[in-house]
Amino acid sequence: MSEEKVKARENEIFIGKKPIYVYINSVQKLLNDGHKEIIISSRGKSNSMAIDVALNRQYNNLIDENKTKITAHPESFEGKAEGDKGRIVTLSNIEIIIYKKE
Repeated sequence: MSEEKVKARENEIFIGKKPIYVYINSVQKLLNDGHKEIIISSRGKSNSMAIDVALNRQYNNLIDENKTKITAHPESFEGKAEGDKGRIVTLSNIEIIIYKKE
């Protein structure tokens, strides 16, 4: 099986294990750089943090909440961790697209 590299779009932020303010600052930087559309992507346990980042920008009145799009889809793969070897593991992925307020 060949490994595919995920190519990040210029306006996309992948949510991981860093503190939430890092991602909030990244969204703010993209807004300041003139991007009209920002994609916030996460997987598994990080989904709630992705929602928090989007809501933070909404509460600060920086994005248009009427245009926000959220898509979620599961992804299944064979577990590699010691307790999950040989088992099919399903993680949910979430993608939130936010738009800058005009």
